[in-house]
Amino acid sequence: EPPRPEDKVEGDYPTIVNKKSNRQGLVVQDYWAGKYLGHLELEFNNDGSLKNWSGNPILLDNTTKE
Repeated sequence: EPPRPEDKVEGDYPTIVNKKSNRQGLVVQDYWAGKYLGHLELEFNNDGSLKNWSGNPILLDNTTKE
């Protein structure tokens, strides 16, 4: 069964926000009732700030392996 139109991911993942500290923050969410599993890889600088990131949301449906 193909994903329903309302299951389509909208927007960037993760969403990047600029914090008051002039650092970037990442916002992720799972939509509703854990419908998505987020995959996120992070790399930090020595000072603890984000250096690189990548990721994507994974729709949890009947095709998802356990």
